[in-house]
Amino acid sequence: MNVFEFAHSAHTNGVSLSALIQRASMCLVTAMIAPTVFAQAATTLAIEAVSNRADLVSGGDILVRVIVPQASSQAVLSLNSQPLANALHPAPDGRGSLALVSGLNLGHNTLSLAADGSSVQLDVTNYPIGGPIFSGPHLQPWSCTTQAAGLGAPLDADCNAPTQYAFFYRSATTGAFASYNPANPPAAGEIAMTTTDQGRTVPYIVRQEMGTLNRSIYRIAVLFDPAQPWAPWAPQSAWNRKLVYLFGAGAGTQYSQAQISASILIDNLSPTFTFNTPLNDNALSRGFATATATLTDEGSIANAKLNAETLMMVKERFIEAYGPLRYTISEGCSGGAIQQHSIGDQYPGLIDGFLPLCSYPDVWSLAVNSHDCVVLTHYFTTSSLFSSPLDRQAVLGQPSEQECPGQDGPPAFGGRWFPATNSSCLIPPGVLYDPITNPHGVRCTLSDYHVNEIGTRPQDGFANQIFDSVGVQYGLRALQSGTITPEQFVDLNEKVGGLDIDGNLQTQRTQGDPVGIARMYQSGLITYGREIAKYPIIDARADDNFEMHNNSEWIFTRNRILRSNGSAPNEIHWFENVTSARAGTPSSIISLKAFGLMDLWAARIEADASDLPHEA
Repeated sequence: MNVFEFAHSAHTNGVSLSALIQRASMCLVTAMIAPTVFAQAATTLAIEAVSNRADLVSGGDILVRVIVPQASSQAVLSLNSQPLANALHPAPDGRGSLALVSGLNLGHNTLSLAADGSSVQLDVTNYPIGGPIFSGPHLQPWSCTTQAAGLGAPLDADCNAPTQYAFFYRSATTGAFASYNPANPPAAGEIAMTTTDQGRTVPYIVRQEMGTLNRSIYRIAVLFDPAQPWAPWAPQSAWNRKLVYLFGAGAGTQYSQAQISASILIDNLSPTFTFNTPLNDNALSRGFATATATLTDEGSIANAKLNAETLMMVKERFIEAYGPLRYTISEGCSGGAIQQHSIGDQYPGLIDGFLPLCSYPDVWSLAVNSHDCVVLTHYFTTSSLFSSPLDRQAVLGQPSEQECPGQDGPPAFGGRWFPATNSSCLIPPGVLYDPITNPHGVRCTLSDYHVNEIGTRPQDGFANQIFDSVGVQYGLRALQSGTITPEQFVDLNEKVGGLDIDGNLQTQRTQGDPVGIARMYQSGLITYGREIAKYPIIDARADDNFEMHNNSEWIFTRNRILRSNGSAPNEIHWFENVTSARAGTPSSIISLKAFGLMDLWAARIEADASDLPHEA
């Protein structure tokens, strides 16, 4: 399945695995976002963009599909009026030919196809491999981490570095993974065999590709025979033509290329499937490819536009190197789930099946909670009227009072999202904002990290304030239920205060900038649920109300889908009972079942050739 080419949806209301599988087979599907292609039939010339939408290409190359009527004579494919020799190769699915076209100019290009006096053309827009494409001007300053990642010194200011490859194999005797040297391989009997979901039994050897794009470091892994070639029109048979994309957890605002966290390292070939130990073995052994990148690791980069742009560019790189995809399944917990919801709703077509674990709807919904936690925690620690934990919990409106400490104060979210002078952004000290010594420096706030989306205030050039607590009646329901007294309610709302533009506590309420708040919604930073409702989602989580990853978060997402679409049959929720805080993380058993069902669900959608709308 091509990036931005097809997006499918299906629905199921069952609760048992067998019922879900049976109902998944009834899924109805149709194309959603059309790529920049030309209508094509057996009697019509056509060029289709395969690796990405033709107006969003990067890195100087594009994989295209060429359709030529069988009765036509030799077709000629040209780039900017220059014929391309030996460019066409039979497509593995039998649909025309594939061509990997390189040498694109920055900006506008024209691909043309001519045969028997007829011609068609495809306009292609090419962007630098370092981006940006749609995320807006690069955030600055930006530190490169290629050397620490083993890629050597960066080649330019966009942190580009040469692509590198490494091989691993699974031992037949120990079950562990080890480095594989094609020039000096281990004995054949030492290499374990694996059987893919297509029934192919092959040596369990994995190639990892590591490179750079969009000022990010990406990693791709797939079963690979080092002795055999691989081309996008002739992929090796061990690959099942499916991709699993891993999204990292957390919510950071680093001005850095960053490092991939241990939770999603491609070369962490753990034999289990869960957030803390990636699904690599379970996916790779079945023939899936896996991919991830530093700019889709929310712990470092909590910016939905950058996350989506990087995912798009990684998929483009993958398709150009390995071949067209059947579909892409995503997986990630907490911040990894945030990215899935945000990307699915803002940029439909990049992901085909979603596995959000321990989920939230989007980072800004969590940030509002963090804002309130900061001011309420400060008030509670300075007031004698709220010495009772039950009173505090009633005001917070959360199942556990322990949810707020997780969102307030360094090194938690509140302490690194609001204070403009905090150090978590990895901004050099001489560049970091200080209201006295460096008032024009770079500000380390979540809002300033999204300045391209929410805009700036004319009076000082700071990112618009999008938090606003003016008129909020904290503890109103606790008062109405009789849990707190009128005296407590009045004192709380009189003294709770808010945050100023620098994230400092103040006696006045936080006052937002209406223009910035409007742009928050206009830019899609808030998950509406309209587009993600068109895709299969399995939200698996531990039934955890002991800390901030509580069960209300998935309800928020579901309610938005219901509000936008009237129903939410595309979304399945699996809960696992727990007796202590586990950050909402489901066990590997539940995660594996969800993965297996999503694969089946996506395959059934892929096989549905009906013309019924995808919302059916």
